[in-house]
Amino acid sequence: AKAAAASRSASVPVATAGDAAAGSRATAPAGTAPGLARAGGATLVTVEGGLARLIDALAARAASDDIRLGTAATSLAREGAGYHVGLSDGTSVEADAVVIATPAFVAAGLLLAESPVLGAALAGIPYTDVATICLAYPRSALGRPLGGNGFLVPPVEGKLVVGCTFSSEKWPHLADEETVIIRCMVGRAGDTRWAGLDDTTLVAQVHAELVEALGLTGRPTSHHIERWPLGMPQYVVGHQGRLDTADRELAALPGVHLTGSGYRGVGLASCVADAERVATRIAESIAAGAIAAAQAPSEVGA
Repeated sequence: AKAAAASRSASVPVATAGDAAAGSRATAPAGTAPGLARAGGATLVTVEGGLARLIDALAARAASDDIRLGTAATSLAREGAGYHVGLSDGTSVEADAVVIATPAFVAAGLLLAESPVLGAALAGIPYTDVATICLAYPRSALGRPLGGNGFLVPPVEGKLVVGCTFSSEKWPHLADEETVIIRCMVGRAGDTRWAGLDDTTLVAQVHAELVEALGLTGRPTSHHIERWPLGMPQYVVGHQGRLDTADRELAALPGVHLTGSGYRGVGLASCVADAERVATRIAESIAAGAIAAAQAPSEVGA
């Protein structure tokens, strides 16, 4: 694997959560993850213009690398001092270091043959189905002013909606005098009632719950739904023990690294921080001569 040691000092434009009408803006230093609290700064930030810009930037910076979209890694086998990664298109990749940034249950399948104990530990991390429903309302539909940035709903209420963010009030780049955007989350451990609903029924149910909670007097003018089957890892009792087991087993597989939302934090800031931890370890291995630096890196996207 080849490590890029170049340091980049460019700043990333971000929007600061708070009073959207005031047009609050901030600039996060490179390496500061969106959503990561900074001393004297905002607690919540996002990429100005939407999180798609983060993906676009990553793609641009990796344009010269071997990136294979729509191709799943199907097997991982130790081969000499490195690893043989089998791909769904029938080809393979030989690598000195492998970063597995999949959901834990996918990583479990890849690692089971090399380490049954590791595979079992990762398979023990449960996931639940979730979805986000973004609804746009005319501002005239508000029965009363929206206070704060949103709200959470405890399970005891028995609602489909787990929580809502008043996106157009929270983020200045979404502020609009005529339209209010409300982003709702559904799905939690033990409650997948929403999964059996079609889009029309799901929107109607979420709208009804918003009417009850916020006193809305009009219907949404548009909506967007994203369904995420097995999209949210659950850090249940015993999670740290599973991580400890994984770390012990990975010590016997030098060059294999795990990262992603299933391990040390589900938020974007936590995922970026953990990815940086893994990248640093690989760079240190290259510097120490434990990993060759002649071969260009290969990235496989499932």
